[in-house]
Amino acid sequence: MLRLINQIIDFRKLNAGKLTLQPQKADIVRVVKDVVLNFNGYESQRNISLKLNVPVESLPVFIDVQKIEEVLYNLISNAFRHTYDDHSITVSLHVLENDNTASGKQIQITVFNEGREIEEEDRKKIFDRFYKVNENAEGAGIGLSFAKSLVEMHNGTIGVESVAGKGVSFKVILPFTGIEEEDPEIPQPLVEDVLMSFTPEIFEKSLAETGNGQQRLLIAEDNKELGEFLVKVFSRSFHCCYATNGKEAWNMVQDNAPSLIITDVIMPGMNGLELCKKVKETNETCHIPVLLLTAKDAPEQITEGYAHGADAYVTKPFDMKILTSQVARLIQNRELIRNKYRNHNFMVEIDEKISTRDEEFVKRVKEILEENISDPEFNVNKLSQQMNISTTQLYRRLKELTGYSPVELIRVLKLQKAYNLLSKKNNTVKEVCYLTGFNNLSYFIKCFREQFGVTPASFRDNGLKNKEKIEVAKIPD
Repeated sequence: MLRLINQIIDFRKLNAGKLTLQPQKADIVRVVKDVVLNFNGYESQRNISLKLNVPVESLPVFIDVQKIEEVLYNLISNAFRHTYDDHSITVSLHVLENDNTASGKQIQITVFNEGREIEEEDRKKIFDRFYKVNENAEGAGIGLSFAKSLVEMHNGTIGVESVAGKGVSFKVILPFTGIEEEDPEIPQPLVEDVLMSFTPEIFEKSLAETGNGQQRLLIAEDNKELGEFLVKVFSRSFHCCYATNGKEAWNMVQDNAPSLIITDVIMPGMNGLELCKKVKETNETCHIPVLLLTAKDAPEQITEGYAHGADAYVTKPFDMKILTSQVARLIQNRELIRNKYRNHNFMVEIDEKISTRDEEFVKRVKEILEENISDPEFNVNKLSQQMNISTTQLYRRLKELTGYSPVELIRVLKLQKAYNLLSKKNNTVKEVCYLTGFNNLSYFIKCFREQFGVTPASFRDNGLKNKEKIEVAKIPD
């Protein structure tokens, strides 16, 4: 039933001139086998034998899998309707040599059924819309016409011939665009193709839990209709920005770094891979998660995406549930990192063996602050100079990674140092105040009480009444 509904939707798109190809690299042998397997239940009903004759090895080609499946379903369904009981249907696939094609090859898919032959007059009209050889036969008379249109969208042909005394043979000829050839231009999916798998209420909860309306999401997509649709969906929980190409997106990243980037791969000018690489190789932006959105789904293409630094990879046509869950995962991972530093007052031991660039950045900030912790004149400007980034970028990156602004972070580390010194009871409160870079004792006492819930003097003499208020040990496993 679902396949019939989808076919009706595609048929209406075809009539409206809005049905487009969504080619992807696929094994045509596997596609044919999978469709044939779905008809296994039909065989026993009328004792019809369904035979399959395809190459043993795989045959990777560029096709729109869903549309080729529709062609096969129509042809095999038609064959079952017109095959005599106790007879057979044979589905075969061959590669033909043809010097008139760019590759010198063609793919031929044949569906032959043992049944009544088709008269020549009927063969001429059989692919006409609403034409039926037998008006009493089931069906609306659009299946073969629709199949012909889908084949022609692939620049292929479809024909029918009667085999005297045996039955009828339908042959589909497709251009052979193999993996050794340059990738063909891949049209972007229409937004309707995404909407078919999109039910707004499904995502309300996950988006609400993930975004807080303050996080920035940058969407780079040259298909304006699809890009605007994604903005509409994610604007429920994020502040969204939209770019139509990689260069425009990079300018936006530099102006106001987002919390996450969703980018198409194939775009004019700077493509998605180049954008991803630039983001990940730039010190000020390498912490930003990048999700690649593309029709290229071959293993080597996915590997290339990750090699450029991508954090996630979603292929077109995509299910919005998958895209939304990936966005949620990436945002939540950043939140976990922030919580790690907040919950432990920035006193997190970093394992150098597994440290990421983000953790290396935080580690470097921590080292600089510890080196200058007794200097009351050490401020955000000096920190940004030693980190070799602007104060704006320093603020954005620290806020994204730790949840602290640079000013807050400097204060937290000073107070943490004060906590450690007072715990040892070797210094007076006033001495600790100046050792940690505070030049005003009253302000130091006020900040310490706000952080730990007790005055410095009381803590030095009595410790914390509630030791759960602070954790300075390593992160629990």
